[in-house]
Amino acid sequence: MSDLNLWDAVLAFEELSIDLKRIEHTTEILCGSEAIDERESDAFSAIGVLCHNVLLKLGELDQTFVAAHKAAKGVQP
Repeated sequence: MSDLNLWDAVLAFEELSIDLKRIEHTTEILCGSEAIDERESDAFSAIGVLCHNVLLKLGELDQTFVAAHKAAKGVQP
């Protein structure tokens, strides 16, 4: 993988992380809303948990890509 592709991957992970954090935050707000019923609240809660778990994995992958990018440039981690 070229240096440019590694950096593009890091940026893509950061953009995806931002979007997932927005979804996670929105689901937290919706779960606390009185305008939705318990079933909908459970569904939004599950979406929030899924986003959180994906964010954890993305964080791990992001660290891997950053380390690979630095290695490609000859920078010690």
